[in-house]
Amino acid sequence: MLGSQGIRIWAPVLAVLLLFMAGSAFSDERGDADAEIEFMARAYGVRVHYGYSYEGFFPKAWRDKPGYVHGRQASLKQVLNALPVIQEFLAAYPSEVVSGSLTDVFLLGRLEMMGHPIGGTYGPSWLYVMVSPHLSEKTVLSTLHHEFSSILMRKHPFPAREWEQANKPGWEYAGGSRNMIEEIVSQGEDHQPLSADLFARGFLTSYGQSCVEDDFNIYASWLFTRRQELNALAEQYPRIRKKRDLCVRFYQSLSPEFNFDG
Repeated sequence: MLGSQGIRIWAPVLAVLLLFMAGSAFSDERGDADAEIEFMARAYGVRVHYGYSYEGFFPKAWRDKPGYVHGRQASLKQVLNALPVIQEFLAAYPSEVVSGSLTDVFLLGRLEMMGHPIGGTYGPSWLYVMVSPHLSEKTVLSTLHHEFSSILMRKHPFPAREWEQANKPGWEYAGGSRNMIEEIVSQGEDHQPLSADLFARGFLTSYGQSCVEDDFNIYASWLFTRRQELNALAEQYPRIRKKRDLCVRFYQSLSPEFNFDG
């Protein structure tokens, strides 16, 4: 049995040993993350970033606008949870669609634009996505498809007029209402209340009423992550069927490899 003198001698040694073990585990986890990131860079040509810095993450044009964008470091645990989701996201697209449109994915523990917390956003060829304990892997996957659809929509011809014609005559989009943005952030895209009235008017969520791009974003994310629900609604609501079909046609115009029959 150790006496008090022995405990005093060994306590610092044990403390150093525990710190070494914790540091070793952290190093192993970082190594695992970097190995997955390197694999995705080789396989898809997309680099994932998780070591947050304001200058390194955001373009100068954004940084030059006071209060425009803010971020926060994501925990290594959340990064490790997100990496398989990113790989699942990338694998859903033919290689030529990814290689021609996406170069980088930035992971953050918190993301704000113009003072509002958001789940994700995009640049010309890169995505930002928030990963945190209160966001499910399904929500992160949905956000990736949601934001990437904007890049594709802006890069390729999109049937905007036909899309608007699928709405009721005289309908006008709200124009990016902040209330709708706050709603999707507070509830999450997967948790917004479903509404038969919205469905009849061709919208999957109230957020989709803000503009054509947001409307398409929701359809795109459902096409990849909630396809059975989308198809069931399309059978019941003609306006949803029209937009679903336009969404499918858009993706298949990018590559004949897209198959949404399942």
